[in-house]
Amino acid sequence: MDGYTATRKIRQQPQWQHLPIIAMTASALDSDREHALSSGMNDHITKPLDIDQMYQAIGKWVAAARALKREEELRKGSGRTH
Repeated sequence: MDGYTATRKIRQQPQWQHLPIIAMTASALDSDREHALSSGMNDHITKPLDIDQMYQAIGKWVAAARALKREEELRKGSGRTH
């Protein structure tokens, strides 16, 4: 199973709808990025790996996932922020 198929299957599970998934691939064309995003991935990093780019992408999506989780908790009335 390739990463695109795995991502689609993960996204079918409600509990994983907001899990950050980042493609890491040697495919650097715009069409490759679009394929990754259309399969449900959040971002696309190309190889050879740029460590700063990787950390930036991970930080961006982890922060977004945390913010979304806080919003969901507040909507549920829990009041928890951590």
